[in-house]
Amino acid sequence: MQTIFLALLLAAVFGLFVPTAQTRLRGVLHGSPGTVWAVPFLLAGVFAAAAVVAGAFSWQLTGMVLLYAAAPVACASGCSDRQTLTWFTKLCAAALAYIPR
Repeated sequence: MQTIFLALLLAAVFGLFVPTAQTRLRGVLHGSPGTVWAVPFLLAGVFAAAAVVAGAFSWQLTGMVLLYAAAPVACASGCSDRQTLTWFTKLCAAALAYIPR
């Protein structure tokens, strides 16, 4: 099961190198810029699915991945640099609790 999941993820990543896929994705994002907010949720969902397949799912870690993926979108959407820096600092502090010592 893990190998199949990994192969699907790899195929999705390589699929983004196809110019047709890039053009379509660019058209969707330029057509309605608010759609870019779906990307962090999709990435967090893929991460959560991978964690479930690996038997290592955690709500806290999935939440941190969601925050980490949403930070660049917030920057692109007009968040001030100070807000983004505060957000990133809190995220790093929360992540330190999960690093084994």
